[in-house]
Amino acid sequence: RVLPRPGSQLAQARFVTAARMESADRPPPQEPQQLLSFFTFVKIDATRLPLLQFQLDRLLQRLNVTGTLYLANEGINAQVSVPLSSLSDFRQELTAIRELEDIALNYGA
Repeated sequence: RVLPRPGSQLAQARFVTAARMESADRPPPQEPQQLLSFFTFVKIDATRLPLLQFQLDRLLQRLNVTGTLYLANEGINAQVSVPLSSLSDFRQELTAIRELEDIALNYGA
């Protein structure tokens, strides 16, 4: 899910779902997953937020990425699980987004 950071000034934005992760009926992943986290403090103009939200939503859904992204005008913070078969595409497409060009991905166990 893409959520507002507590205390952020992003009151009017709607937030996107990365996957149907909250569903108790969701079957377990059929392939190995890689846990990733990343964050960046970057000023995101309020007029850019809806497009960025759309880009991230499409990317996450298309690659079957689950987890949570916090999107606010002061930056982005994420904790996600990426199918190993989509990891390279996810990394490449994520860094193609202007605000995430220089993002450092933190790999979990």
